Amino acid sequence: MFRVPALPTVALAACLLTGCDDLLRFDAGDDTRIVGRASVTDGDTFEVRGQRIRLWGVDAPESKQRCHRPDGDEWRCGTEAANALADWIGPRTVTCERRGKSYDRVVAQCEVGGEDVGEWLVRRGWALDYKRYSKGEYGDEERAAARDGAGMHAGTFQTPWEYRASRRKRRS
Repeated sequence: MFRVPALPTVALAACLLTGCDDLLRFDAGDDTRIVGRASVTDGDTFEVRGQRIRLWGVDAPESKQRCHRPDGDEWRCGTEAANALADWIGPRTVTCERRGKSYDRVVAQCEVGGEDVGEWLVRRGWALDYKRYSKGEYGDEERAAARDGAGMHAGTFQTPWEYRASRRKRRS
């Protein structure tokens, strides 16, 4: 009886389901890297290969968070941040380097097409430099986004960390 080795069969199945380009880039011996296609859940969190990833060093508006345009109109900046990230990543491969863990998520610095995802988000005004963790890594990008009125900087907004704190306070 002829037996097909298990690993090539699993590899072939994974290739057919997720795309061979992801499989060829996957390094099973390196558990600090996560490589694959991303499914965006909010402006700074996505899932790759079944793992929830929180971007290191940035903080995007929460999904339900609203910002204000200069004329005072509210808009769903949290939803727009997530949509902008999803549109930018599209079907491309995301490569993430683990930096830690937060709740049920891996915290990682990620890139797409050689570009840092956190830097991309902050420069376009869809996230802020989370100085508490980044130590100012994305400060230049945040200042440029504010100067250009990009994303959230087009009007007024509450920082994501202040927004979360105010929601916790209202619940207690």
